Amino acid sequence: MQLDLTYDQLKMTDDEALVLNVIETYRGREHPIPARNLADIVCIPERRIRSIVRRLRITFHKPIGSTTQQPAGYYLCITPEEIQNFTESWFNFALKHLKMVHTIRKDERKETLNKIEYSLFEA
Repeated sequence: MQLDLTYDQLKMTDDEALVLNVIETYRGREHPIPARNLADIVCIPERRIRSIVRRLRITFHKPIGSTTQQPAGYYLCITPEEIQNFTESWFNFALKHLKMVHTIRKDERKETLNKIEYSLFEA
């Protein structure tokens, strides 16, 4: 039996809520919190922070941006342009890596596209 829950019905863990609470105070691309500082504030290892941020983005649809360019860190996207810039950089990153995988595997184009579509929309 599969439960169909919306993200509003899911509950955040205490760690997720804590990380989100802190990131929400760093509003906009110009005011990020470095991962190390965030980890120190919430007393959670940086690797776990990355996992939590991924879940906040995907499961709870939180517009959390990040950048490795200075000033580096996590921030809450507050404009459509920030969301566009953040997601565009990840989209290009993903495409570059998918092209490499497709080339190395020597998959047929349709097979690769089917895998991508299934992963994005069916899984």
